Amino acid sequence: MICAIHVCSCGRSYSSDMWAALPLAGYQQSDDPDYLLELRECTCGSHRALKIEGPGYWLGRVAQRALEAQSEARAEYPALANSALELMRVCMRQAEEQLKILLEQRERRARGQFRPRTSEAAE
Repeated sequence: MICAIHVCSCGRSYSSDMWAALPLAGYQQSDDPDYLLELRECTCGSHRALKIEGPGYWLGRVAQRALEAQSEARAEYPALANSALELMRVCMRQAEEQLKILLEQRERRARGQFRPRTSEAAE
């Protein structure tokens, strides 16, 4: 028999260990400042709340900020990775253009057609 600390509307009962294993959906302020509501997602998909004891307002603000920071980090990583990839592509294009110029100059030197830019501009 499970000593239920929480029962969902779908009928599932959760012990404290089972509750802690559910995905955390966030925290919400309680009407009572000494409590905080911990929101978790039941296996049926609904969100359930459990009152937890503590300095509710302070704990809720810290927990909410931690969740926001985690979401921001997840959102920014792809943008940073894409930005770095685009920068690498630009550098590769510039390197390819420089290589092409150097190879053309090398071919002209081999044929005796290469003249430095300063003499080309003087003519």
